[in-house]
Amino acid sequence: MARKKIGIIILLILSLCMLFVHILNLYNEHNYSNDENSYSTRVGESDDTHWWNNTGEILQINSREKSIILRVIKANDYIECDTEWILDCSKPQISISDLKPGDHITFYYFRKNIDNNKIKVETIEKA
Repeated sequence: MARKKIGIIILLILSLCMLFVHILNLYNEHNYSNDENSYSTRVGESDDTHWWNNTGEILQINSREKSIILRVIKANDYIECDTEWILDCSKPQISISDLKPGDHITFYYFRKNIDNNKIKVETIEKA
């Protein structure tokens, strides 16, 4: 009888520990993906599957090459504020026709797509 009670207590403690770990994991995922100041959005399981983002002011648009020159307003670990970058917006789903110089945009990219002062972006949106 005593062994049965000890077994039930151990099972209860293990269940509570697993529940605590699960709740903590859900809390961290919620904070990570919904943080307004987050500069990274996980879209997969490996390190190269984060969409990083920055906000910038459009300085010039080249519709023929589907590129934008902008000044970064919101920095992160890879891109500093007040620097000029060329955004390669050649992906078919990106439309730059409704943008104009002076607009503020948020652009999303993979870190591996940064090359000197040029970034191949995945998507953009008006800020």
